[in-house]
Amino acid sequence: MPAQIEQNVAVAAVARKLTVSIWYLMRGLLAPLKELDTSLQVKLGRLATSIGVKAIRELGYESKTAFIKEKSDWLLKPT
Repeated sequence: MPAQIEQNVAVAAVARKLTVSIWYLMRGLLAPLKELDTSLQVKLGRLATSIGVKAIRELGYESKTAFIKEKSDWLLKPT
């Protein structure tokens, strides 16, 4: 497959996943999180790393760990 077609397929797959997730959310079919699994913790760590420590401090967090802790708590709070 040419690279452009592969890229379009990847974009369509992500769009579909988002659409399905939003549909479940709007229907009230998503169960609340009770704990963060390993993959979600890794994703939060990667997000914090890509943002960078300087930008995280500019957002008002003391450290990357404090940023991850607050985002984890937000994800776990009941709606």
